[in-house]
Amino acid sequence: MKKILVTITLLLCICVNFMGCKKQLEPEFFSQLTSNNFPKTEKDANAILTGFYANFRHDWMGLYCAITRTSWRYLSSTVTDEVNDRWNADGMGNSFNWGANTYGGLFSLAPVVARTTEFIATIDQSPLPASLKKSATAETKCLRAWMMFLMYDFYGPVNVRLDPTKLADTSYAPRPSKQQYMDWMVKDLTEAIPDLLNKTNGTASWGKVNKALASMLLMKIYMNDKQWDKAKPVAESILNMGYSLLPSYKEVFIQEGNNEVIWASPSGINVPSRHMPCSTPWNIKSMLGQNVDQGWGGQFVPWDFYDRFQAADKRLETIAIEYIAVDNTVKKRNSPDWGELWQGAIAFKNVLSYEKNSTGNFSTVAFRYADVLLSLSEIENELNGPTPKALELAKQVTDRAGHIINVPVVTATKNSFRNFLSNERGRELYWEGWRRQDMIRMGTWIPWGLSKGFAAEAKHVLFPIPPSIINESRGIIAQNPGY
Repeated sequence: MKKILVTITLLLCICVNFMGCKKQLEPEFFSQLTSNNFPKTEKDANAILTGFYANFRHDWMGLYCAITRTSWRYLSSTVTDEVNDRWNADGMGNSFNWGANTYGGLFSLAPVVARTTEFIATIDQSPLPASLKKSATAETKCLRAWMMFLMYDFYGPVNVRLDPTKLADTSYAPRPSKQQYMDWMVKDLTEAIPDLLNKTNGTASWGKVNKALASMLLMKIYMNDKQWDKAKPVAESILNMGYSLLPSYKEVFIQEGNNEVIWASPSGINVPSRHMPCSTPWNIKSMLGQNVDQGWGGQFVPWDFYDRFQAADKRLETIAIEYIAVDNTVKKRNSPDWGELWQGAIAFKNVLSYEKNSTGNFSTVAFRYADVLLSLSEIENELNGPTPKALELAKQVTDRAGHIINVPVVTATKNSFRNFLSNERGRELYWEGWRRQDMIRMGTWIPWGLSKGFAAEAKHVLFPIPPSIINESRGIIAQNPGY
């Protein structure tokens, strides 16, 4: 019976992410978890934690999926300058013409946040060893803050249930203030960090949250709010956690759990990455010296984005500007027969064996050390201008890529260095999900949209709250300004 209960609870924790919109902001209690019945063993606790982690997977409907509109990673790239997405060009996508219901999928995380709150309270009263309670609570707080961070990124402060004594309360409350919501995320992360695992690379705990991941979330919360003085010590702390750049950019996405990757969405036979079929043309046979399966041909790197790379940039080893088609013809950029390349270049960050890329059995890199170096460079510039320290931090990344910095130009002013970092973050972190945040923080997203002739407005830094949410609350929950 106990085994059945664990299995059912795990499935419910996973499936809570797909609940209908009848009660999108309310937790649904499929069982009553108490200290008397659950969890009693480490296996019980891990079963529930696995359900929370399942939200961050990269197959269908996961937060790091390459295609679905409930995916934070997908949407954070396809509305920016780094992706030409044919599937998302139906009057929405990066045209800044999305409707009220277009990107509301991340609200499905609100009930999951409520379940993390329930679990934290339950495990605190359980008979488990104190050390296990401490580690499981830290993991759950980090995962809760992470989900809150992703919702905040899209919608601003939203209603979440963090008080375990009020989980059964079905009444509605106005949205919290920005400061209150940020304080909640910061509190969870600062409380979690001391009790989280250290580096998990190469260990049996690879795939679990760790100190560096939680610190990066905290760093980004402060950076996106331009609290540079608070972001700096957090970023600096990650420098001392034992991570380093790999000599080869391409190898970062080939070697599982390497020393540059802080966290990746784990893969497996039952949880394949969907990136490859999304970005390969329907008539492809091979590219960059690797055989690949024919894909759906929907996502490409725009040529104006591709042209921001210098010709000798080693990161171009992961972007194809030609491919061999199934009929053995070669499709090249700007040739008479360039096949699907008229839409842009082909991103191929995982230059893996045919077996791996055909099954999608590779992890999706989500947090890595290069981002920390570029973030700290940005923080230093915003605090003190383009100092030698800011330049040295950025050069660690550009030197590996073989990108030559025009130092007098990029260090002329704080703004010139900011513009350099905006482009460099695009080149280094393309298609890793950070582009929308970066462009908004650096003030380039709305101007880029206007330069493309889109109806970009200040309101577009947030997505609209779905009308179903507002109607469900009978207007107590307010819409984002401008919608």
